[in-house]
Amino acid sequence: MEGEAFQDHYPVEFANCFGCGRRNQAGLKIKSYWDGEETVCRFAPEPHQCGGAPGFACSGLVAMLIDCHGAATAAAAKLRDEGFALGDKPLARFTAASLKVEYLKPVPLDPVRGRRGLRDRRGALRAASGSVVGVHRVPETDRVIGRVTEGAQGPRVPFFTERKRDMKKSLGANTILYPTPVLLVGTYDAAGKPNVMTAAWGGICCSSPPCVAVSLRKATYSHGSIVLQRAFTVSVPSEKYAAAADYCGIVSGKRADKFAEAGLTAVRSTLVNAPYVGEFPLVLECRLLHQFELGLHTQFVGEILDVKAEDDILDARGAVDVEKLKPFFFAPESNGYYGTGRRLGDAFSMGKAVKKKGP
Repeated sequence: MEGEAFQDHYPVEFANCFGCGRRNQAGLKIKSYWDGEETVCRFAPEPHQCGGAPGFACSGLVAMLIDCHGAATAAAAKLRDEGFALGDKPLARFTAASLKVEYLKPVPLDPVRGRRGLRDRRGALRAASGSVVGVHRVPETDRVIGRVTEGAQGPRVPFFTERKRDMKKSLGANTILYPTPVLLVGTYDAAGKPNVMTAAWGGICCSSPPCVAVSLRKATYSHGSIVLQRAFTVSVPSEKYAAAADYCGIVSGKRADKFAEAGLTAVRSTLVNAPYVGEFPLVLECRLLHQFELGLHTQFVGEILDVKAEDDILDARGAVDVEKLKPFFFAPESNGYYGTGRRLGDAFSMGKAVKKKGP
């Protein structure tokens, strides 16, 4: 075995594990070491650590050996892959993502001659004969798999780490969801002036009655208009109106006539007291149904009283053809607008092929 134990290089705040923490005086002090390209853990159980039958190790103890040794192996392999040696910097601390232990036969407390494990073509260690096969997964490795056997100095735990895989990176609690729609909310203010603002936090929220929700900050001019008029419209722009839609999200309707400045036409709804954008091909006319204070934003839920669409975006059945509508979406992280792509398949149909592959 090579050098110092991996567990002795954990940062102080992560060295309290009952199984392997050097700071836990009541713990087991499990140690792992390099042995060539393999990592090895040797542990001699005490008689009181037996299972139901005297003379054999508790199964939970065996699982703990695999857990602590597997996590330490992943940390040591990560350090070596980065070109560092033990002691160059604190060891990363891994936590098991899953742990599966297959007990092939009881593990004796008494030390006996060890048996070597063999790697199969999937990279798993399988014992030609032995006591247990353990599967231990940690977040940054595909799999850490090993076998606990009885060695000359107590049960020996050989382990391998398989190829690294990319781990999802935390982006924190954030407002990221794709696709994020581009919706233009139309309202009348107290003086009857038409206004329209671009909103991204919105979408269909109920089927019966049909409802759409939009979330606006109280600081927006449209917020007060919705509360006052108890109505709003949602106009969906096509790609060619991206610049106009962006403009309507930049300036405030309190100081500007956004319809006039964007070259858009305010059309009065015949169903609700709100205007919609005449040039935009798809419009929802809504009566305010609910208002929820969420925090920075107020969510307005509108019952959709009618949907209006231009003839040239409809298919032969009279339904909206997305490829003709050409809507676009907003990317919050990059502050960009993107068009829609190609049709992938038929909803409630293409998934049937997946189900047939199951048991």
